[in-house]
Amino acid sequence: MEKKRYIKYMISLMLGIAIIVYMVSRLGMNKFLEGLKNINLFWVIAAILIYIIDMAVRALRWKSILQENEIKISLTDSFLAYGFGNFVNLIVPAKIGDISRSYYLNKKYNYTYISTLTSIGIDRFFDFIGVFSVIYISSLFILKDLILPIWIKNLIQIMIIVILSSFILLYLIKKGTFKIKNANNKIKKVLKEVIAIVNKSFSNKKSFVKWFLLSLAIWFLDGIVTFLVFVSVAQYLNPFLVVFANMISNLTKVFPITPGGLGVFEGTMVILFDLFNIQESQTILVASLDHFIMNAVTFCIGFSVLVINGIKVSKIMVKKVSEHG
Repeated sequence: MEKKRYIKYMISLMLGIAIIVYMVSRLGMNKFLEGLKNINLFWVIAAILIYIIDMAVRALRWKSILQENEIKISLTDSFLAYGFGNFVNLIVPAKIGDISRSYYLNKKYNYTYISTLTSIGIDRFFDFIGVFSVIYISSLFILKDLILPIWIKNLIQIMIIVILSSFILLYLIKKGTFKIKNANNKIKKVLKEVIAIVNKSFSNKKSFVKWFLLSLAIWFLDGIVTFLVFVSVAQYLNPFLVVFANMISNLTKVFPITPGGLGVFEGTMVILFDLFNIQESQTILVASLDHFIMNAVTFCIGFSVLVINGIKVSKIMVKKVSEHG
């Protein structure tokens, strides 16, 4: 089973690399390297700092969600756990980034997997809401007479259905619609705990608004990182256009075709900017550098957590529900 996962991971990794190589070959390696030489490092450093702030805001939101359920951790640990989870997603064939976050908290605070994984699910839920809210806001400033390709429309429609389904599910949970009958005692106990955490998380309206506003900030900051990378190559585009393209590109990461969306993220961004008649030579360079910055920061944070805490990735796994992490 592990061998199959490894082979699948290597195939997806090679696919991502192949997409990057193809895009660079379209531009020409000499032009690509020349473009890198002419980058204004001041704006690249600014982009890196904004991305770190972006991650800090993510950590703040997750910390707040945990705190709502009486799980108290420091902002630093929330930041490190978040970065570590994203790091693991980059280097491990199995998609266990979220489990890695829980593993970190279990190892340091002895919190159960059930409580922390449920909070991560809520955290992801607000990511979806944030992305689509930012897409909608930015689209008001750029989408007038532009006709979007059918695949972008389909992607947006699928995500809208997912969000609406999530809201319906949350509503049904809060109303106590789900009755746990045909399950053994262990599963009943777990499901009851999960439902209790969800109910508690969404019972405070002020917290809901707070998490929503933080989600808007997170994804606008993500778009600003890309905008600053464009500035570093002396391209001064409409910020809302850059944010919109960044959001759509990030949506492709929902479908794990390649590790961390490698190649797919960059390719989507290039296609989107082409719709707005932005030079491909610039977007290939910017998309590659933008994703490299994100992955490099994630790798540095995650690797430091790995080394300092003596964590072995091979030991990260979901414990049996009956053991409660």
